[in-house]
Amino acid sequence: MSSAAFRVVQSLSRAEAEIGLLARCQPTNWAALRSRVLESWSAGQRRTPAFEFAPAPDLSQLRRALEALGTWVGQRESWGEIWGSRARELGLEAELAENVGKESLRRLAPERFRNATGLTGRALRRLALRWAQADADALEGAPIASDDETNPESLVALMRRELTLANIGVSVRFSERLAARAAVDDTSVWIKPGVYLRLSEAKRIVVHEVHGHVLRRHQGRRREHLPFRCGVSGADADEEGRALWLEAQAGFMSATRKIELGRRHLAADACQRGASFCETIELLLGLGTPLEQALALGLRVWRGGGIAREIIYLPGYWRACRHLETSPDLESWMRRGRLSFEVATWLSSGKLSL
Repeated sequence: MSSAAFRVVQSLSRAEAEIGLLARCQPTNWAALRSRVLESWSAGQRRTPAFEFAPAPDLSQLRRALEALGTWVGQRESWGEIWGSRARELGLEAELAENVGKESLRRLAPERFRNATGLTGRALRRLALRWAQADADALEGAPIASDDETNPESLVALMRRELTLANIGVSVRFSERLAARAAVDDTSVWIKPGVYLRLSEAKRIVVHEVHGHVLRRHQGRRREHLPFRCGVSGADADEEGRALWLEAQAGFMSATRKIELGRRHLAADACQRGASFCETIELLLGLGTPLEQALALGLRVWRGGGIAREIIYLPGYWRACRHLETSPDLESWMRRGRLSFEVATWLSSGKLSL
């Protein structure tokens, strides 16, 4: 890799870290917000939560730099168009970060988090509805607190064990502010404390986070995988889809999991199509979602004021199944770093080289 290409990768990686979109979308009053919303809805009061966010940044200079970088690199490197597309994607993320907590975020978000399957939105809604209305599996085993350090079957114990087996020096940390039960960044695996999970659910989360996300990021740090260390456009949707595919390969794509994913998609789809927070919750309740679960999912979809990133999971899974069932060799490329299936296909076919 040329020195210029190395600088491009470094610049894109630094830009992503500075933008920190999902972290900025997390309400600063998350813990209190969840309890207040549950209390009011349990009392029959359909209230929209009063989200509070950190002050929005001014990223206009960074957006201009990303625009210039995208134009420049597209003309000079073999990976130029790929990195140029990533620069434009990050430019949109920067704009979203500037609009956190504003109504304009919901207008901009569908351009960043969109359906890239070729299926119509209606077809995806039909699939999501079938999943959302399935009969749940019988649940086995007693729930265990996610942060129970003394129980070898807790999420934190299983997560640490899997990371040790994989020989990856990533710390496992706790955060009350997580919208999900677990999440990953470049240095840590984060777990929401006090969440009660059965063993099968904890094992599923470990597969998703460690094998779907952590290993991929770890491999991307290797020198020979440097070109895609900074990610490529659309890689996040395909990464989530592949993580779900790995869950299925491990036997964890149960009816209960499909119900969760179906409801998540329908809530995000409703948000993107203009539904209010209250309308989103009523939709979930109409699907038989227990109130506490409906509110937790609604709050997750409405991070940042309605970013609805959850819209990428079901299309991502559809893409992963289509690509990996017809071209199993793509999996060896996808595990090397933050690639999309499109770029992995180019590498596999020799159309693109490292």
